[in-house]
Amino acid sequence: MKSTFLVLFASLCLAGCLPDSKGPKTKAILSQLNAGVSLYESEFGRLQIKNDGYVFSELCGGNKKMMMFIAPVGSESEKRLFLDAWNNPVRFSRSDDGSLQIISSGRDGVFGTSKNDDISLK
Repeated sequence: MKSTFLVLFASLCLAGCLPDSKGPKTKAILSQLNAGVSLYESEFGRLQIKNDGYVFSELCGGNKKMMMFIAPVGSESEKRLFLDAWNNPVRFSRSDDGSLQIISSGRDGVFGTSKNDDISLK
């Protein structure tokens, strides 16, 4: 009985049918980034979204007052990009109404695919 359960469990893991704990972790990362942007904007006004590297620099101390709003973790410093739980870059953009969107490409690492596993904080 135990071995049947283990085989079934292993099959589900390999098939990707079990919930991925990286989704909730990525949501938490996006929330932290949003909080960092809010702090930045209370100090400097609206954050310009020129590109993701610019956002990284501004939030990590590259702004005119050299204030750090978010501390980079792991390989983020090397890549100069914020990363989600799958180690994929996070994208920053503004919607038509000017509100900030922070998006992870999800488990597949590709934005806007038919798998629709992107995770966003709007």
